[in-house]
Amino acid sequence: MFEKFAETLTSAGKVASEKAKIGTDYAKLNVKIASEEKAVADLYQKAGKLYYKLYKDNTSDSDSCLVFAEITEKLDKVKSLKDQLAALKGTVECPVCGKECAVDDDFCGKCGAKLAKQEPEEAKTDAVEEAEEAEIKVEVVDDEEDADSDDNV
Repeated sequence: MFEKFAETLTSAGKVASEKAKIGTDYAKLNVKIASEEKAVADLYQKAGKLYYKLYKDNTSDSDSCLVFAEITEKLDKVKSLKDQLAALKGTVECPVCGKECAVDDDFCGKCGAKLAKQEPEEAKTDAVEEAEEAEIKVEVVDDEEDADSDDNV
């Protein structure tokens, strides 16, 4: 009886092992499929960028024109936002390699390219400018004078 039990256990172990192997094979294939699908998506993105760069100024295809105009608008907005962020951080972007450099740097620390000096911008806010332009007059009134003028009324 013990031999039959051992044989059943061995048989069940072999079946479980085969099923685990099949499950592992499924998982490996799914990972490979996902990897290849990501590679295809990356190639589509690369192809789209190349197509955009080549044909963004071509106005013959109206559908593409609308998409290209929207892409250009979004890229301009991203550039503007990055410039604002760099101004807050006190940095400039190297025109050659793209590294962030301090505003005071003359050359890029990564590639050595000469950095263009920017005109200092006015850092005043509208509220500060308005306060400087407006004349604020404060009149100090003595309480005793107020009391005297009230008595005379």
